[in-house]
Amino acid sequence: MDTKAYLLFRGQPWRRFVLLLSFCNRYHDLRVHLYDRSGGLVSPVFNIDKNPDMYLKVLAGIMFGGPQCLGYDSTVVFYDPISKIRIKEKFYNILHILFYSRGLTGRGTVCYLVELGGEEFIIKDHWVQEQDDTDILNEVEMLKWMQGVPGIPHLEDYWIVEREKGVPDSTGDFRFKHIQSTSHAFHAHIRLVLKPCACPLHQFQTKKELLTALRDIICGKYSLNARANPLLIVSPLQHSHTCSIRSWCCAS
Repeated sequence: MDTKAYLLFRGQPWRRFVLLLSFCNRYHDLRVHLYDRSGGLVSPVFNIDKNPDMYLKVLAGIMFGGPQCLGYDSTVVFYDPISKIRIKEKFYNILHILFYSRGLTGRGTVCYLVELGGEEFIIKDHWVQEQDDTDILNEVEMLKWMQGVPGIPHLEDYWIVEREKGVPDSTGDFRFKHIQSTSHAFHAHIRLVLKPCACPLHQFQTKKELLTALRDIICGKYSLNARANPLLIVSPLQHSHTCSIRSWCCAS
C-alpha cells in the first residue's frame, strides 16, 4: 500500500492525501488507508458480512463523494487549455510545473510557473510543520527580512491554504492531537508567490552564465552578512575575489 500511495503522489503531486482500500480474509475483511504528508493511517479491520452498513458508507463515500473526498485539492484545477491555482482570492494560470519532490512524506514541495495579468511568477506549494504560527510562517518571515538582498527571491504574496472558507488545510484534521507521539507531526499547507523567474543551472549554455550565478551567490551572502552585522568589515581579499570573478565573466 505504501508503494501505491507513493506512486499516486508522484504522478499527482498536488494531492492533499491518498485514500486506499485493502481487502483480506478472502475479501471478507476491509481496512481503509489514508496517506498524507505526515505519514500513513489505517483503520481497524472490520468484517463486511457483519458490518454491511459500514461497508456501504465507505463505498458510497468513494463513489459519490466529490474530488475533495478522494484527496484532490479544490484550489488547484487542471483542465484544458489553462489550469489554475488559487492564492487567496486570485487565480493564477499554471504554465508549467517546474519541480516537485518525490517523497511520500515531508514538505511535498511543488513549484509552478504561473501567470497573472501578463506577468510571470513562481508559486511554491508545500507543507510545513505545524507546531504553532511561528513555525508555519518561518520561511515567510525569513524572506521578508531578506527582501532586497541580491539573489534572494522577492516574496510577492503568501497564503495558508484553506480547504474550505476559514478552515486551514492541515494533516492534523485526520489525527488525534492529544497523542504525544504525533503531537508535532502535523503539517500545514502554505503557498508562496515569488519573483523573478529564472532558468535552472542545467539550462546554462556558457561559462559566463555559470560564473555570473556564482558571483551573485557570493554577493548575496555578503549582503546577508552585512545586514546581520552592520559592523562587518570586508577585507581587500574578498574584494579581489569578487573582482576576479567579474573580470572572468566579462572576458568569457
